[in-house]
Formats: sequence, structure tokens, C-alpha cells
Amino acid sequence: MPKKINVNSLKLAYSDGRKVNQDEVRRFVKKLEAIAKKTGGASAEDFLSIMIKENSLDENNALVLDQWSDKPTNKTGGHARGLIQFVPSTAKGVGLDQDKLSKMTATEQLDYVEKYFSDLPGGLKKITDYKDVYLSTFHPAAVGKGDDYVISSVALDKADDSTAYDSNKGIDSNGDGVITNADFAEYAQKNLPTENADLFQEVSQEEYDLGYPNPDKPSFTEMNKELDSGKFQTSYTTPEGEKKTFTTLSPVKEVNILGDTYLQRTDEKGIQKSYRVKDEGRGI
Repeated sequence: MPKKINVNSLKLAYSDGRKVNQDEVRRFVKKLEAIAKKTGGASAEDFLSIMIKENSLDENNALVLDQWSDKPTNKTGGHARGLIQFVPSTAKGVGLDQDKLSKMTATEQLDYVEKYFSDLPGGLKKITDYKDVYLSTFHPAAVGKGDDYVISSVALDKADDSTAYDSNKGIDSNGDGVITNADFAEYAQKNLPTENADLFQEVSQEEYDLGYPNPDKPSFTEMNKELDSGKFQTSYTTPEGEKKTFTTLSPVKEVNILGDTYLQRTDEKGIQKSYRVKDEGRGI
């Protein structure tokens, strides 16, 4: 089953300890989904995974929006910062003032993330999967190149007066002083954030098709449980986290919640019908 972002468990915060409210978390996920739809096949989960890999999670299991890198990106002392660890020159290129990150909402910062990927050669359409997203963040020139392509090395650090290799030498799997695409691919698959069951939840294709984890739609936890009465019960959680149920005379094939009080379902003949649902558990 696909692993999708668990919107109710995802936490965002700032380096000074401020927490982001869940309404903003939902807007953040919705924006991630919108960006992913513009790619050649990458998902919102791919983008969030890269942000977690680049920043890790704090002691409260929250993704920190304005986290600084602990190592300088060059010998002048510049540091990377933010959701995808913008280096100073890259931040400047997309119009991002790093000093203002702690005052930005999560979705506001995503505008700059989207601009970064859109401005790369080939744009968002060139990005097809998790590896492309990560490599585009780490070293975009390496996307589409072979395994032997050199991303950084001790020799290049000396020639360019940079710290690219030294800051990332943990990626050099064989310790030969060179980081290649093959080294990076191996590194990218270690400690995958999607293994975090609190943040990424396996859902059935049926749940996914019904809208999970779209913040504007409910998350269905049980479909068509047959009751002793011969009716069928469906349970779901609203975007606000409220658990609700309803019963039907026949199995539900497709359901949409219209506002707070109306439910629309498609019957066995493919005919859509709308019902008013006032009370939890009320049959329709």
C-alpha cells in the first residue's frame, strides 16, 4: 500500500521553540501536494522526505522550518538554512532573505522551494521521483547523469576554495575522496523518513482514491462494515480530527463530504445521490 503523509501527526516548529498550529500544517501539506502535481511523477511524500533528511526532526519530532546547518557551505562561513537547506547564494537567487525565515509561515517558505525547483533546467517536469527531488536539492547538475558523475571531491574543494566535499564526506561510501552519483544514491536510501509510522501512514488504494490525505477531505478509516441489522457502516475522520460514522442500506462505492452536513455517494449503478447528514451514525 502507498505511504501517505499523516496530516494529523505531522508537526512543524521554529528553532526558538514556537510551534506551528495544525491549520497551517494542513495548508503546508496542501501546498506540497500542489507542487508535486506539477512534477513529472514525484509526490508530496518525496518532498517532505527530503526536507526531513536535510533537517532531521527536533526532540519533539517536529520539522524545524528555519534550521541552520551546523557546517559552513564555503570558507567564508556561509550556512545553509530552511526546509531544503538553501545555501546563501541559492537563497539570493530565488529572492529569499534567510534572516526572515523565522517570520515566514510554512506555506510562504514553500513558495521559494517551488521557485527553486521551477528554475532548474527542465523545471519541475524533469523531477520524476524521490531520488530526483533529493539530487535536485543537493546537486542539481548531477540529475540525469551516470553513476560515475563526480558531485564533489577533495581535489575540487581545493581548486574551488569550497567545503562541498568536507561538509558531506559522510556520503563518500568508500572513502576515496570523491562523492559520485552512486555514492549519493546509496546515501539517499538510508534512514528513509517514510519508515516513520507516525508521519507516514500506509493506506489502501480505496482510501487514497477517496481523498486521503487531502487536508480538505476526510480520512476514511473503515468502509462498509456489515452490521447485524444488515446495514453497512462507514467511519471517517474530518479534516479537523473529529471521528464520525454513517450507515447505508447498501455498500458505498464512492463518498464525498460536502461541507459539514451533506454527504454524496455513488450507488452500484453509478448514480450520484446527495443526503443530509445531521447526526453521527445516522443512516442514509
